[in-house]
Amino acid sequence: MSANTEDESRRDESRILRRLSIRMAAYMALFLLVLVGGGFAIGPTHSALMKAIWVSLTVVCLALLVTWHARVFSYECQKCSRRFRISPLTDLIHPHGLDRAGGWKYLRCPHCGTRMRARIKPTAL
Repeated sequence: MSANTEDESRRDESRILRRLSIRMAAYMALFLLVLVGGGFAIGPTHSALMKAIWVSLTVVCLALLVTWHARVFSYECQKCSRRFRISPLTDLIHPHGLDRAGGWKYLRCPHCGTRMRARIKPTAL
C-alpha cells in the first residue's frame, strides 16, 4: 500500500469518525434531555406511576444508545492490529476515555488475549 493511499484511508476514517462523533453527541444530548427534562417535568409531586414511566424511558433510551454504539463502532488491538466488535453490555460497563490519539476502551483482544486500551474505529472500515 502506498503512502498516498494510506493517507487517504486515514483521512476517510477521520471523516467517518467525525460524523459518527457528531451523531453520538446528538444522541447523547437527546438522552440528557429525556433524563433531565423528564426529571424536572415530573418533579417530586407526581405519582409513582409517572416516575416509573420516566425511569423506564430513561433505561430504554440508554439501551438504544449503547446498542447503537456497539453496532457502529469496533475496536483495534494495539498489539496484533486486528479489529473486533463487542457486545452492548461490554460497551456499557468497560472503562473508556479520550486522549490525544482518540477514543479508547480498556478491553481484552479476542484474537491475541492482550489487555489494552483498544482504539475505537468505525465498523464499516
